[in-house]
Amino acid sequence: MGAQKFVDIQALKDLHIYKGVHKLFKNIGWEGLLNLHAVSYQTPMLELLSSISFDYQTHLLTFRLLNQTHQFHADILCDIIGAPKARRDIYTAKGRKNVVFEQDCANFWRNISCEYEYQSGTAKASSIIHPVLKVAHRIIASLLFPQEEISKANKKELEVLWCMINKPAEVPHFGCWVIQKMLRSATSNGGQLHCGGMVSIIAEHLGLHLPNNPTNIIMGRTRLSIDVMETMHLFHRLPTGDIHWTVDGKEYLRIDSRNKKILNLANDIPSTNWKLRSNLGVTVDHSPPSSPPPAPPAGASSSSRSIPFSEHNLYMGEFTRLNHRYTSLQQEIGDIYTGVAEITSDFQDYRNLQEEHWAQQELRWAEQDQRWATQEQHNRNIHHLLSDIHRVLVLPTQSQQPSASQPQWPPYYPTDYPSQFPPYPPPGPQ
Repeated sequence: MGAQKFVDIQALKDLHIYKGVHKLFKNIGWEGLLNLHAVSYQTPMLELLSSISFDYQTHLLTFRLLNQTHQFHADILCDIIGAPKARRDIYTAKGRKNVVFEQDCANFWRNISCEYEYQSGTAKASSIIHPVLKVAHRIIASLLFPQEEISKANKKELEVLWCMINKPAEVPHFGCWVIQKMLRSATSNGGQLHCGGMVSIIAEHLGLHLPNNPTNIIMGRTRLSIDVMETMHLFHRLPTGDIHWTVDGKEYLRIDSRNKKILNLANDIPSTNWKLRSNLGVTVDHSPPSSPPPAPPAGASSSSRSIPFSEHNLYMGEFTRLNHRYTSLQQEIGDIYTGVAEITSDFQDYRNLQEEHWAQQELRWAEQDQRWATQEQHNRNIHHLLSDIHRVLVLPTQSQQPSASQPQWPPYYPTDYPSQFPPYPPPGPQ
């Protein structure tokens, strides 16, 4: 029994993989899962797992918690993280299978790992090459499959990864998948239980206050921090701050502030190069099993044609040269792909900055227009105020003491107007 581990967003940012991980989870509407966190309690978890039942027709979960019976719809778990729940957009953990994934599973595993064949009983999570996928898999394993062997890559975990990359029309129903895992944990005889955090989240949503007793809290780290992930042998930190990501237990990829952009995913996620080439000179890609050489024809002698030693040396020298050239071209192509990915990322960053700049400029223009309108209204108010003051204070005095030097307005001109208007200010109302 151990504490369930949730995502540490700051750790993902420090490892330069937060954007990639967030993009994968957002592809299936599960990005809210990255913000979850809860403490695991022993007694509430055992009470819920010992009484849990689920109706696959109504999707109602029934369980006991704090000596009370509760019912909980699977869609509520989707609401907690903002995941899709419409039946046309999701499929549950039990029922019809994802046929497209089933057909593509073996090829998908070859594309993301250093192994040639996928064997559900022996496939290792450490064989996944790309750091973003390695951590995304570990998050899935911790939150959706917390009782499974963490060193293995089971098929359900790969199915979620496949959906994150390919973004199919229907994605896994988060609530049903979490509940299905709880049901398996409740009926399993072996393995440790690591779903106490999800039980605490359900209790909090129901408004239940779990007993905050230190002896009841399941001790242990509750986040996938950098220290925790390093103890899981996902990578090794150097004193310089560089990160050496591992594949199959070997230090495979060095990441620092200068080359961190090679971890960025392509805008079209499926076209991302999931098999990054090692920059530490390590080869881990397992070749397909070689077939035995064909048997010689009946009656033929194995020594019927011997190759002279000199010709053999020439042949091997040419083969070595071509093989070296082929390896160099592969490296150059990999560098070109990396450069294109960096340019694409820089261009996208530039576009984002440009859009942000224009949005801020439009906001400044709108604020300037508002200031001008306010100033204009202010000027009008001042003008009206001065006119009122003049009408009230100055005009009565002028009417009582007319000036001989200043022409006066006639009381009223029905049809004729004076040839020369008197100077400002104009007379008041008659």
